[in-house]
Amino acid sequence: MKPEIDETTRRVRSFYETYSFPGYNEFDTADSLLQRARQGRYAALLESQIPYGACVLDVGCGTGQLVNVLALAKRRAVGMDLSYASLCKGMEFRNRWGIERASFVQGSLFDLPFKYESFDVVLANGVLHHTADPRGGFRSVVKLLKPGGLVVVGLYNRLGRAGMKVRKLLFHLMGRGARVFDAQLRNRRFGEERKTIWLMDQYYHPHESSHSVDEVLRWFDEERIQFLNAVPKISLTEDFSSDEQLFASHRQGSRTEHFLKQAGWMVTLSKEGGFFVMIGRRR
Repeated sequence: MKPEIDETTRRVRSFYETYSFPGYNEFDTADSLLQRARQGRYAALLESQIPYGACVLDVGCGTGQLVNVLALAKRRAVGMDLSYASLCKGMEFRNRWGIERASFVQGSLFDLPFKYESFDVVLANGVLHHTADPRGGFRSVVKLLKPGGLVVVGLYNRLGRAGMKVRKLLFHLMGRGARVFDAQLRNRRFGEERKTIWLMDQYYHPHESSHSVDEVLRWFDEERIQFLNAVPKISLTEDFSSDEQLFASHRQGSRTEHFLKQAGWMVTLSKEGGFFVMIGRRR
């Protein structure tokens, strides 16, 4: 018997059925999608450093752009999402360009349609903080990792998100006039569709939570996940390099370093909505 869908899940699914993003450009080809991914530092590192032939699960994949990118780059990639409307966009692109290594499944973090220890890599970027139980969601997805498998989890940071919370308050007080306080919405290089996506996801999402570095490190310890890396770095003695080894073991740093780093994120991550990534390996 399947568990009942909680109210938070229901509202989040409804939101993404209405606002399915990121969308595909009507002129996108398989090659242009791959090249665009390689222009972004984080996506480029994932695409280049996830082992060839690896079986990858992208939980909360949305419209499946990363799934299709990884499949084009010779990985077996599976995308799972609550929203069927979002998945349809990914499947349509896959079918149009014959991306054979990509597959898509509708499902929930709390009722996973996969066997335990099925994947070499599990990506959970920007999904756990939109659930009623982020800790339980993390516990659920790491069970899908093979021993030695990699997990990549992206979340809103408590301090890094502070600026966005202030801007959200201004939006409620000032309406569209508050757009001047958001760097993404002021950017003239971005089209209206991209700005609308950012606006809805950042300011009108029905549910979100924010988390600290030390909280996620506790999750890692409790689930026997070895810390490998973070984006941005969480140690004061390391900087992100142009030839960063994403899945190599890096300094975890101290709690004091974590606090100082996160305090800085109030400024440096404000434009990106306070998003940070933690990477680990299952013991």
